[in-house]
Amino acid sequence: MGAAAPQIRAIGDGLALALLVVLAIPIAMIDIRCRRIPDAIVLPAIAAALLLRGWWGAGWLWPASWSAATAALLLVPSLIRPEGMGLGDVKLAGLLGAVLGVLAPAGVLLALVTGAIGGSVAALVRGRPVRGATIPFAPFLLAASLVVALPVVFLHSQRAVVRTHHTHRSSAPVRPARIGLGRVGGNAPVGWPGAAVGARNHGRAGPGGGDTAPRR
Repeated sequence: MGAAAPQIRAIGDGLALALLVVLAIPIAMIDIRCRRIPDAIVLPAIAAALLLRGWWGAGWLWPASWSAATAALLLVPSLIRPEGMGLGDVKLAGLLGAVLGVLAPAGVLLALVTGAIGGSVAALVRGRPVRGATIPFAPFLLAASLVVALPVVFLHSQRAVVRTHHTHRSSAPVRPARIGLGRVGGNAPVGWPGAAVGARNHGRAGPGGGDTAPRR
């Protein structure tokens, strides 16, 4: 189980990430059209991500902890300015934490920066004041998190493939060298003490071009 544990954990992480990618488009579209993120999608997705990463991964503690920590990053802004960020965004951040773990806070911070820039640009284009302008935040949150996570996941998967390849090569059986039983120069079998001496004596040529004849 020790060698297979990282592969099993990768399966759980990959399934959770696939779930997030599949749900990203409908969540973003609903937020753009209705300015809301439905609990009917996000809350079951959080439970499914925790189930996948907890069952096939290292346990429930770390995914649940990162889910709570990532949601807490957006809880304070939502309490300060509820018209700009709702609790739906906070729950979506919890889903990102459950799926992406340690990478989720970086995605949230990047989304805050890009969302602020995007909101300012949209307000200027519409001729409205920048202060107080609101935009759907779920597309920024999802896009920024995936931009942060996918390259890291790709590099990690490539390292896992290389590590598995080296493991298989190092565990391949090594055939023992066969020791010949033929005699060299009539002295001793190959591989036995004195075989090299016999080989040297056998290949030494005399004055007439033949082997050196034994002296009597």
